[in-house]
Amino acid sequence: MKRLFYYTDICMLLSKEEKGFEKIRRCLDIFEENRDSLTIVWGLPASQRKDLALLNPNVAEGFDTLLDDFRKRGLGEIIETEDLLTVLTGCDAYYGDASELTYYAKKDHIPVMIADVEL
Repeated sequence: MKRLFYYTDICMLLSKEEKGFEKIRRCLDIFEENRDSLTIVWGLPASQRKDLALLNPNVAEGFDTLLDDFRKRGLGEIIETEDLLTVLTGCDAYYGDASELTYYAKKDHIPVMIADVEL
């Protein structure tokens, strides 16, 4: 079973709102279709949910709904930590928004796939 590190950036959530939520919903569907070969590790910076709630409570609520859906589907684990690099190094691939983590993944020869909200 492959471990896929999934990352959603706070800037994408705040700037794209519903379009970003829809992209995440589509990803969850794809993750579910591939659950026999894939475990998702959804890495969140420890302060992301708190920051979202301060910046835009509606976006925070929508994001929490998506996290609940992920948990209910049993697609993997959600890890909230400031040490996402350690979490990433235990995974086989990276998928999600561009971040500083993509640099480290490439450096460690971890395949990187960047999400595109427009697709």
